[in-house]
Amino acid sequence: MIYGRVSDEHGDPVRHASVQLFVRPRGRGAARNFPQTQTQTNDLGEYRFGDLLAGKYFLLVQARPWYAQNGLIRRVEPNQSKSDPLLDVVYALTRTFNATVVGGDTLDLAAVGATANLSGRVLPKPADPDIEQFDLTLVGDDNRTASTRLRKDGTFSFPPIQPGTYKPYLSSPRRRQYVQQLSASGAKVHGTEVTLDGSHDAQLTITVVPGVGHVTGVAQLDGKPKAGALVLLVPQSADVFDDNLRMDQSDSDGTFALADILPEKYWLIAIQDGWDLEWANPVVLQPFHEGAELLQIATDDTKKLTVNIQRNTKNNSP
Repeated sequence: MIYGRVSDEHGDPVRHASVQLFVRPRGRGAARNFPQTQTQTNDLGEYRFGDLLAGKYFLLVQARPWYAQNGLIRRVEPNQSKSDPLLDVVYALTRTFNATVVGGDTLDLAAVGATANLSGRVLPKPADPDIEQFDLTLVGDDNRTASTRLRKDGTFSFPPIQPGTYKPYLSSPRRRQYVQQLSASGAKVHGTEVTLDGSHDAQLTITVVPGVGHVTGVAQLDGKPKAGALVLLVPQSADVFDDNLRMDQSDSDGTFALADILPEKYWLIAIQDGWDLEWANPVVLQPFHEGAELLQIATDDTKKLTVNIQRNTKNNSP
């Protein structure tokens, strides 16, 4: 498990902070972090994530000072009131970057490098009264992060961001929103990642869905449940392969579970002795498409299936 305490600059506990846990899966061959789960700190500023597999994890904490959370108001005229804009604040974000300093070198933070402003819109605009509590976070390949809040109209803007490739995540107090598609001007997009070169500002459009699908079932070989099979949910669109590929291993009773599946068309594939395959390469998986199950996953879709295990001919499995 991972547990701890969030405190402010005075050492006091930060209550109701959003704590997000990211994991870097093994065997994917790429240094990418994926959202695992999230929670909120209690009145003592404590949080806890349990039942975690061995691996490399990253924590991201976002919070607002206590005096900005109590709904303090100021009078503007008789019988009317409005929120005080001075209280629309958050804790300062810790920004990170990569640098190499040796010997007597001096690192000038003001000259770290070029930056770019990033703004845009979330579509469709979340129909939620708490939309101004939605946090949009960018996580870079080198674990740099930037975060901002959505406006009432679903638009957003970030302070200057260093060049790099970032993946956006949108979280809300009630229900997480999942990024399905990106488009941009002034930046390059690949799947659900955006690359900023720092030469000019960029506009980003983020298409989200409010829920994801789940697939469970049994992997069987010759009509019998089989343990240890590689079970893959492979997106049919090459553009979202890296983001939407899901993997599991069948248990002793042949069962498997695949979660957090974005709406898309997929092949469901089970492979005997498939762990030595370069299974994150779509070309390697093409020979298994013919024996796969074809699936259409919708928002909040749940499916329970039986999939036949295909033999890995590379190993000449019996």
